[in-house]
Amino acid sequence: DPLRAANLRSHLGTTYLNQGQHELGLNECRVGLKTLPALDPGADSVRFKLEFALGSLYQHANRFDSAQVHFDAAQLVLRNAPRLERAIPYSVSNFYATLSVFAKQTEDSPKVFLYAEKTLQMAKRYGLDDMLPTAYNSLGSYYQDLGEFEKSVEQYVLALQHTQSA
Repeated sequence: DPLRAANLRSHLGTTYLNQGQHELGLNECRVGLKTLPALDPGADSVRFKLEFALGSLYQHANRFDSAQVHFDAAQLVLRNAPRLERAIPYSVSNFYATLSVFAKQTEDSPKVFLYAEKTLQMAKRYGLDDMLPTAYNSLGSYYQDLGEFEKSVEQYVLALQHTQSA
């Protein structure tokens, strides 16, 4: 089944990412995209996961231009298939959390806030309690960078509270 194989390649890609083996991960995701059947009903979900994985692999390799290309492609998939938010909420929430970190790395401050807020909204909407500390931490970092230390402390305290309750 080509769709299942492409999905497994996204999992392999992220596993290689977690092991620091970026080139192996990139290769698996590239092959997954090439072999992904375009018209299969589940292709949007797998395409999103592959593009997200490729963006993350390039991000961790400090190849930010390439990361941006794949993050943009993943966002396009989400725009064209909004049902994915309900179908794979954890993956989409994790994607927004990753985009918040990426925006901080690339010094795009307004997007740090935008994506941290999206992460927070999704975590609350879908009961993704383990994503709440990540979202609050990103917001705390955003406010700290702006010099809004009271707001920053509030967000970090919320992150800590949700870390202890998770």
